Amino acid sequence: MDNVTDAFKNVFLAGVGALALGAEKSKELVDDLVAKGQITVEQGKDMTDSLVSRGAEATTRISDELLAARLRSMTKEQRDEYAAKVAQMAVSVTEEEAAKQAEVAEVEAIQEQQGEKAPTAEAVDAVETVKTVTEEEAPENPPTFQIC
Repeated sequence: MDNVTDAFKNVFLAGVGALALGAEKSKELVDDLVAKGQITVEQGKDMTDSLVSRGAEATTRISDELLAARLRSMTKEQRDEYAAKVAQMAVSVTEEEAAKQAEVAEVEAIQEQQGEKAPTAEAVDAVETVKTVTEEEAPENPPTFQIC
């Protein structure tokens, strides 16, 4: 079963990589056309947006197809176990979102009292990411330096 899952994962990652490379090359082509004056900046933006949209749709379609193939390779018991795992993941994500919203509301209330501008949800996410990465990467015994 793990070999099948790994194969699906590898195919998906290869597809995403190809889409990313194609999108990057397409953006370069559009930028070159704009630079040469063959298309307007607005046309270039529209073309890039269209390419990004089509890439996202293709990624979603491929992901759905791979998931369906993975599910077809499972027994009913394995599918039921997988569905329960996904349901638990969805609950966890919902709880995380609710906690972030509560944190943003709390910060907004404090800053409103202090007359400051409240951070966006994205700013809170960025701070949480930095905190997590910093905590994960921090050595247990960090080196100390003496300044002479």
